[in-house]
Amino acid sequence: MDTEFLAALDDTDDQANGSPKTAQPFSPPSLSSSQAKQLELLQHLSLYSELLILICAEKGMGKTFIAKALLATRETPDQSLMLEGDFALSYLDILHNLAQFLDLADLADDIDSIEQQVLSQCLLIAEEDQGSILLIIDQSEQLSDDALEGINELALLAPSALHVMLLAPLGFENKLLALEEPQAPFHMMDIEPLTDDEAEILLLEQFPDKEWEADQADYIMQQSVGNPGKILYLAKQLLLGVKPQQEVNEATKFPVTHVAAIVLVALALIGTYFYQNSSTSQDHELMSEPKIIAIEAPVLKEAVALNIAPDVTSEANISIDSEKAEGVEQIEEVDFNFPQDDAVELASVEGVESDKSVSSKPATVEIVEFKKTEVIYSKDEQLLMSAANSAFVVQLFGSHSADNAQAFMNTHATKAIQLHRYRGEHNSKPWHVVIAGPFESREIALQQSQRLSKALRNQKPWIRSIADIQSVLISRK
Repeated sequence: MDTEFLAALDDTDDQANGSPKTAQPFSPPSLSSSQAKQLELLQHLSLYSELLILICAEKGMGKTFIAKALLATRETPDQSLMLEGDFALSYLDILHNLAQFLDLADLADDIDSIEQQVLSQCLLIAEEDQGSILLIIDQSEQLSDDALEGINELALLAPSALHVMLLAPLGFENKLLALEEPQAPFHMMDIEPLTDDEAEILLLEQFPDKEWEADQADYIMQQSVGNPGKILYLAKQLLLGVKPQQEVNEATKFPVTHVAAIVLVALALIGTYFYQNSSTSQDHELMSEPKIIAIEAPVLKEAVALNIAPDVTSEANISIDSEKAEGVEQIEEVDFNFPQDDAVELASVEGVESDKSVSSKPATVEIVEFKKTEVIYSKDEQLLMSAANSAFVVQLFGSHSADNAQAFMNTHATKAIQLHRYRGEHNSKPWHVVIAGPFESREIALQQSQRLSKALRNQKPWIRSIADIQSVLISRK
């Protein structure tokens, strides 16, 4: 592929700022399937739409590339002019470039006169040649507010003869919405990222002699996220021998996760050790602790009597003289029935029983229950979810910014038709959509859409089923 393709993917241009660019020197290279679809939509908008066309995407997504491909597809009598935005490019400079492109020689000094001559020439081309003029301004985010005000006014004066297209990064639509009234209605288009198959084809086209390894291709796909400019940049870095940042981080990263795992295992072993030791010590205490039991006096007397009684067998074998027997003194029985304090006995017995009951209790483990976070819906979203799934709505506006959606509602809200807002997802980012409705049927929704303001009707609002919106809200995380 030629170097113009690389420059287009990087959203850069080698020509001087503010100089006119025509379609002749550009030959469009092969487009991916997604880019071809976007080019087809832009061809239709650049010929028939009366809206200001806004293409917003991050750097490297190929805004300039697709715009140049659009220039190459336009044929006579349609004419095209492409300018590169700059902080020094004023609205008067834009009009002078248009006048020079249209071969207008005798120009007045004031802006209004030049603007009138340019618009007259555009209308003349539309009436006599059945053609149209397309003005594309790249890097529009660098334009001043005064220049944007002039472009907004220019887009309102002759929308069928002069089509205006602005290329800018995401979020630029906020600047257009912040302009003073009247605001030119605009159609915003995103650039879809390349699929993995399209990214592989791009790599093969740009580096035909390189055989990419599986891990290299996976690294490029993951890091680029379908951005053509990033795909080419990462591929060049790998060819230059630059080690992927991911591998560098993995090589130099301290293994915190491994240390944490070791600490957890050590804590578990220590806890088990102490638990076993505590259980063993309690068992030893129970085994070695003396049992204090209150024994009644007769039992003790009987035990003593048994202990001091003469041996029966010895009495049978030994004969004792009666005289000697009489001379033996009578041994007085010892009374072991000492008085004891009942309170001390009860306390001792209860202490032993309490120790037993404590040691025999099983350890209790507290289980923490994790509750799933509930999705919070706004009042508008609750209204949409409670509506019948056979209802229809009129979709009017969508933006990644909630403030933009609210500003749109504040601007276009009327007593006749009530506007609502819900949050969905587009390109893995929050997408705030403004709708009118819900209405019981498509016919009613179509009738109510005719009551919208002229600016909203010119945007050709989308009448869609509410069931799709309800599915988006239910599946939202």
